[in-house]
Amino acid sequence: MSRIRGKLPTKDLWTMPGHTPLYAKLPMYFPDSEVLQVVYETEPEAIAEIVPEDLEAPDPAEAMVTFFKFPFSTLGPYHEFALDVKVLLDGQEKYLTAYNYVNSDVGLAAGREIWGVPKKFAQLDIAKSYDLVMGYLERPAGYRLITALIRPEEPAKLQPSTATRMCLKIVPSAGDGGKPLIQLVDRYRHRLAAKVAWTGPCSLAFNEQSDLDPVYRLRPKRIIRCVYGTFDYTLDFGKVVRDYTGI
Repeated sequence: MSRIRGKLPTKDLWTMPGHTPLYAKLPMYFPDSEVLQVVYETEPEAIAEIVPEDLEAPDPAEAMVTFFKFPFSTLGPYHEFALDVKVLLDGQEKYLTAYNYVNSDVGLAAGREIWGVPKKFAQLDIAKSYDLVMGYLERPAGYRLITALIRPEEPAKLQPSTATRMCLKIVPSAGDGGKPLIQLVDRYRHRLAAKVAWTGPCSLAFNEQSDLDPVYRLRPKRIIRCVYGTFDYTLDFGKVVRDYTGI
């Protein structure tokens, strides 16, 4: 039997498939992104249930829902939803992504593989009707989990935030009985720069309850602020701030 040696140089691989990667290398760019975000107060016990044991939930507790509509990006056009909760890492304020949904295979794979963003597929969009802007999340289609509404009335005065967003990255072991890789990743080099931003009266409703996607457990007690507008979004490398592998 004749043989021929493989020619794929493994030292230069970026992601799968190695010979035809699903997505480009970092940084990734999302210009002119449509964003609807609502920051609100929720129950600290609800946050404590979903964060690692070495983190803390401040009281009063804060969470935020963000709808993204990317008309163009270096990952292609798609929609995304994130629910982040405020936590304390060694006394420093951070956000931890508790839920994330997209309608793109490339967006899902890149987020999960690089930073550990807990992405799933869902139906979601930002839509306009009358004088309102609405963000909605459904999973499955027709089963409404969240609806956010804002009536843009005046320019938003945005204050820069030092609280970066983290993810709990979990990669199962391929070996029988092997332990998963578990890391807390800080996406400190993600940048969201406002081009046009508006604020006004808003509402946030957690609609149907699903224990398969229990976002309702982080339902709002009080809305703190909301914003709608166009932003330039850039995704870049983060850093591992905790490694729970093997613990």
